[in-house]
Order: sequence, then C-alpha cells, then structure tokens
Amino acid sequence: MRSSISSSRRSLAWAQLNALSMVTLAALLTGCLLIVVDHGLRARGAQPSLQNTRELWALARDGVAADKATDSILLMGASRMQTNIALDELRQRSGGRVHQLAVSGGAPFRMFEDIVENTEFRGTIVLSMVSPWLVPGLGRDALKERFVDYHADHWNWARALDTRLENAVAARFVFSHPHYGLRSVLSSLVLHGVPFRRPLYLTTAPDREQALMFEHADRAALRKRRVESTREDFAGKAMPGAAEWERIVAEFAALVGKFRARGGEVVLMRLPSSGALRDVEEGFAPRAEYWDSLARALPGPSLHYEDAPALRGFAQPDGSHIDAADKPAFTAAFADALEGFGVFDR
Repeated sequence: MRSSISSSRRSLAWAQLNALSMVTLAALLTGCLLIVVDHGLRARGAQPSLQNTRELWALARDGVAADKATDSILLMGASRMQTNIALDELRQRSGGRVHQLAVSGGAPFRMFEDIVENTEFRGTIVLSMVSPWLVPGLGRDALKERFVDYHADHWNWARALDTRLENAVAARFVFSHPHYGLRSVLSSLVLHGVPFRRPLYLTTAPDREQALMFEHADRAALRKRRVESTREDFAGKAMPGAAEWERIVAEFAALVGKFRARGGEVVLMRLPSSGALRDVEEGFAPRAEYWDSLARALPGPSLHYEDAPALRGFAQPDGSHIDAADKPAFTAAFADALEGFGVFDR
C-alpha cells in the first residue's frame, strides 16, 4: 500500500515538474520571439516610445513637488516646449534637475497656478506662452480637469507604481506602443505587405521629452492641419479690449509675483512659429498690443523669439515645431538665453 502511495506521489511530482518545464520553455520561447520581433521593428526604423498620457504628466508633477532645489528648472507650455528642448543638453548646461510639464495642445496657465499654489517648488519656471492662453474662453482652463484635477483627486501611489512599470516596458520594447502592436502590425502586413508604412514621427521619452522626425511625416499636410486647427480655435472669438487685458495681465502678474516672493523665478518665453501659422497667431493677437504689454507688466525676465536671432534660425516644417535633428542646437541657444538671465547662477 505504501509503495503504491509513494509511486503515486512520484508520478505527481514528475507531472508537476514537466508542467513547470513546459511553462518555462514557453516563456523563454515567447521572450525570444518578442526580442526577434523588436529587433526587426528597430531594423525598419522604429524606436521605443511611451504614450504622452496624463499619468506620465502626473508622475512628472510628483517629481516637481518633491524638488526643493533652487537650481532646478521646470519647463511649462505646450507642444513647442515639449518637442523643441533636449532635456539632457539643458541638464548639462544648468547643472541641476530639469522637469518637463508642458502639455501638447493646451495652455499652461492652470498648471502654472497649480505649481505656485500647491507645491513648494522654488526653482526657475520657464513658461512658454502665447497671449490668448491667458484669456478665459481661449483655452486657459481647457486642460485643468484632465491634468490638474486628475492629479489632485485621483492620483495615488498605486497608479504611480503602475505607470512606472508600464514606462519601464515601453522605454525598452518597440512593440509595446500601439502603433507597433500585434493588431497594427498584422493589419499592415495584410494591407500593405510590411509591418508598418512609416515609423512614428513623434516619440515620447520617460522624462516626457518629445522628438519630431519630420522625414516620417507628410509635412505639407501637417502645416495645413496646424493652420486650420488654429483658425478653428480662434473662429468667432476675439481678444479682450485694453481694460480687460490689463486686468487679466494683473491677475497673472500677481501669481508670478507670489512665486518669486518665495524664492522662485519665472522666465516668460514666446517660442518660434512661422509662415501662415505665425500670420494667423499675429493677426488674432498682435504682439505690440498684447505680448509686449504682458512682458512689461510681469516681474522677472521675458523673451520673444523675434528679439533673439539665435532662436529664429531654425526651420519649422509644420510651422510650429523644429525637427529632432535641430534640437541640440536650438537647446544651446535656449540655454544661452537662460544663462543671460542668470538662471544658471541660482
């Protein structure tokens, strides 16, 4: 009887060992297959990229809140600030931390307000701004719920951990991005005979730096879409009159003053745009009437790209952003401007 029980136990143990071996082998084969797939995608020009989500922004926002150093730099604005600046180069020039909280497609006003009112950050905020972004009804509050309120009301340690784990995978494996996912690749193979027709022309790094590779995009279509989108944003709207603009500027200046009073600094910047897009922007909010009065009213330094020859000499294939190949040179000119304002001496 004991021999029968012992034999049965040995058989069960062998069965469990065989099952474990099969699972291990399957995992190894799957891992090898994924590595081969990833290598094949890279060979066709694909690069790893995170998705530019509110969770990624919230994680970066945590980093700003935890930073007590006065030599740190926080970049805020929209897509021009997020795509035009090479963060590693700026870190090397400044010698301190550089945080990226710019958000594509929206005004930074409420996010700037959040940093001033709800953190103890005392470094330098470089704020990319166009005049309409200060005006209610012209996008000033558009991203508050999606980003600021989300971080305040829904962000927690579990979501932060989950985001970190997702980022670790996405930063290393091309196929983790939906553009190169199994469904997209199979669909492209069936329809076009290749895994993908074009690599992503916009990539996002774990520190939220973005890069634009315009050789992978239809530049003319992007320019047209950018101009049409901006015209739609402005359609049926108008900038405020002088008295109302003065009130709006005073409100913003008070916020800047509050940040400076606790030891921080704000550098206001108007980053380059060109062609038809620049004409639409200038036609809606003339510089002399709005930007110049804003710059005069604010405490602290400001810079419009038209007054900085070193920032003007870069092509914007879509009228709004520079190519990734030009980022190091643009960042050097950007850093020179900050150095001229004494930012690196803080």
